[in-house]
Amino acid sequence: MKKTRPPHLFSRDLLINKKQRGAAGIEAVFLLPLVLILLFAIIHYSMIFFAASLFEHAAKEGIRNSMSYVDESCYFTECDATETKDLFSGPITDNTAAVIQNFTGGTGDSLGVLFGVDLGNKNGDTIDVKLMSDGDCCQVQVSLQDYPSEPFLPTEIIDGLLPGEGSVFPAHITGSAAMKLN
Repeated sequence: MKKTRPPHLFSRDLLINKKQRGAAGIEAVFLLPLVLILLFAIIHYSMIFFAASLFEHAAKEGIRNSMSYVDESCYFTECDATETKDLFSGPITDNTAAVIQNFTGGTGDSLGVLFGVDLGNKNGDTIDVKLMSDGDCCQVQVSLQDYPSEPFLPTEIIDGLLPGEGSVFPAHITGSAAMKLN
């Protein structure tokens, strides 16, 4: 004779499953906002890291492409600050701007648009060539000033959820490179 399962056990299993129906839906409702906010933060910081990486790459390439403008006197003696800045500033700025424009689609003096944010023009505050006194001939700094005023994505979503008055996002996105001549 074939043994069958008693009906009361089968119905009890159904009763337990009926009580748990919708539990996954309720858990999803509570966890979905947290997962979306976390995903949003990851995407936002990825954009910031990409911009910083682009700026650092542009600064390095701007200096590397401008090496033909190095005066031999910078190798062996102290350079006159005005002469050195005049010698390097224009070509380095142009070469750095060209690298950024390749990524952003900018033309002429415009550096282009990165993630919907206008980077300004190459003669503005975005690209800065400075003279160094510690053995470097010059340093290039590419910076997106006052990032919170025009962010890639809204910052209020993340900042509004965290306690405190400050922002978790950087005030400036910067990349820099220095030319070593010794």
